[in-house]
Amino acid sequence: MNARCLAGLWAACLVAAQEPSGEAAQALEVAAAAPDCQRLAALQERGELDLHGVLAALAGDDEDAGAMAAAIVRHTWPELPPGLLRGLDRSPRAAHRLLRELALAPRPAARAWVELQAAPAPGRTLDERCLALAARGQPLAATDAALLLQALAAGEPGEGWRLAAGMLPPAVADGALGRLHALLLQGTVDVAAAMPWFERLSAAGTRQLLAVAVTLPPADAELVCDHVARRDAAAVLERVRAALDGEVPLDELWLRHAAPLLDRPARSERLLAVLDDPAAPRPLQQRAFAALLDARLVEARLIRWAEAGDDDRLANLTRLLAVAVDRLPADRLLDWLGADPALALRVVRALARRPVLGPALERALLRPFAGGAAEGAFLEPAMAALLQRGSEVAVRKLWPHLRGSSAWSEAVDMLSRRRTPFAIDLLQAELAAPPPAGMPAEAQARRLDEVRLGLVALGVREPTAELVARAPGATPNFVRRCAHHARPLAPDLALRLLDAAAVQDDADLAAELATWAASCADPAVLARLQALWESPATGDTGLVLREVALRALVAGPARPRMTAALRAALAEGPLPEALAPLPFELIAAMGATLAPADLHLLAELALLPALAEPERERDLVRRGPDARGFPLAAAVGQRLLGADPAAAGQAFAAVAAAVAVDPRRNRLSRQRLVALWRSLARDREVLQAVGAATAALCLELPAGGDGFGAGPAHAFLQQAAAGRGDWIAAARHARAAIGGLLLRPQDQATARQFLGERDPAGGV
Repeated sequence: MNARCLAGLWAACLVAAQEPSGEAAQALEVAAAAPDCQRLAALQERGELDLHGVLAALAGDDEDAGAMAAAIVRHTWPELPPGLLRGLDRSPRAAHRLLRELALAPRPAARAWVELQAAPAPGRTLDERCLALAARGQPLAATDAALLLQALAAGEPGEGWRLAAGMLPPAVADGALGRLHALLLQGTVDVAAAMPWFERLSAAGTRQLLAVAVTLPPADAELVCDHVARRDAAAVLERVRAALDGEVPLDELWLRHAAPLLDRPARSERLLAVLDDPAAPRPLQQRAFAALLDARLVEARLIRWAEAGDDDRLANLTRLLAVAVDRLPADRLLDWLGADPALALRVVRALARRPVLGPALERALLRPFAGGAAEGAFLEPAMAALLQRGSEVAVRKLWPHLRGSSAWSEAVDMLSRRRTPFAIDLLQAELAAPPPAGMPAEAQARRLDEVRLGLVALGVREPTAELVARAPGATPNFVRRCAHHARPLAPDLALRLLDAAAVQDDADLAAELATWAASCADPAVLARLQALWESPATGDTGLVLREVALRALVAGPARPRMTAALRAALAEGPLPEALAPLPFELIAAMGATLAPADLHLLAELALLPALAEPERERDLVRRGPDARGFPLAAAVGQRLLGADPAAAGQAFAAVAAAVAVDPRRNRLSRQRLVALWRSLARDREVLQAVGAATAALCLELPAGGDGFGAGPAHAFLQQAAAGRGDWIAAARHARAAIGGLLLRPQDQATARQFLGERDPAGGV
């Protein structure tokens, strides 16, 4: 939505405010004694809201009514009559409410009155004066910046201050940076509170902040430095370079960003010298250590410094292991394995990331297994390191200790990822080996299932048939793993799984069996899936099998037939409960690039269900009158994100035109359309295309008492009219959009969704 264009057209179509007269004025004085939003809206709609009613609302206790009255004045009154200004002068509350609205959307017609509000007066706070500065709608001058600094130093940086700071021109913000720096040094001003000011600095002023940062306490300095890094990373890196090259002091602040520049020996040597210097502050040494580690510059002096720590020794060594376990000498790792248990455990866990263990580390990791099976907090990570990084010799030595372990499944899974011939040899030998002593037959069978799955993962297909045969007695998780590695299945195996799934009591297991079978696209398998989908569902198993069958059918050759079945059902009347998942599955199975047929189907899925299911549509409206409860419309919108806007607009325009002449048209709710539009808010181009294609239909539908959806609909039509040069229609729709989006406080979130955020400093 082009908010600048919309704002310009709105300004051209503001309606006049009328002074009350006669009986109408007397009635309004009574009615406006304590006006609420509903009464204000009704009076505004009839053109009967006058000065007395607006002032009563602005000065009243109802916050929403006051905000709405301010929005009405701002957006619909082309002039501000003297009576309004006199009334505002008599009520600080009324003046504040109008100032706040003008700060968000300034009006040149109010500038003279606003200037008076920026002047000091009894009872007027500094923040209220700042609010008036923002409400002028003009860039602030140096004298205005002085007022902002005064409010900041006085501890009054409220909403008015933040809005006014957004109107600071970069040159003015730069010019007052010295005075702001002095306030920061005095501790009068908090750095976080001054951030809106920093946002308005020019590129040169932003670089000057680096000189400010080094004079502040460490926490404040980091806030400022991070701000500069977000806006001008090159400026921060230049200061870091100067520090590393000895041109400026080596402050710990710069070392947070030093790693990318440690590309030459002299710079890394400067940081290593900090670690060697016993007089260097510990925080500076810690930052030097972190920078060297981030640059993966690991040498003996850095390791010695990490080992020599006191309170932070374990933390530093842990970080060293996490970042550079592959660069640490094996003898040092062996020493740490014999150190305290906490450090030894961290070493063992890190060794799984070391590309090559080497004989010494392998012997150290194998030593604890000599006493029995792999159990316990230390032995399991040792097993992982050996299986993933150990040599063939080490793995073969370890393997006998794992056969009776509770970690057998994990061990086989890790070994199957090695993709080496010896891994296949070990697993194939296990199929013929005697079971571990005392192991029950069923446990041994499960062990061998893990072996078969490991072989299949390594590319050996022969065990697949045995896995299929045993799948009906396995766990759902195991079958899911089988389906991941053993696919696609041969048709006979897939049919066996479908037979087994049909007689399962466990619905989860039945779903996994059928999902595995559906990896086969053989016509016989597809026919069986079609029969599952068409058969009446009985019990939990029947329901999940229908869902699995549906998911497979819509993703394969049967998709056109499934789409035709859905269209026929929508034409006949309410969608049968059995077909309820079909629209969502059709959406989920669409390709990455939406074809014209996909877009047309999406438009039908968004609009047509309401015509076939009037009772459900009314129920959805009752449950979500704010359009928050239309899951299919929201799913369509999510799928449209990133689509071609022109093609999407054409598809929705065609379906909307058909709905507009359908006798059942009024069954469609405005809430459904708004739900669709909201789901497209992250893609403005598609939102405008789909919105323009469906907005006229929305306005033709029953509106309800509050005209729900009219605001965004008129905004879409305004944008479309402006795009084709029809300025009269654009102005008419713009005026209608004002009432639907910008006047009532409860519409503010909707306005942000469809128009974007206001930015007075940017002219929006």
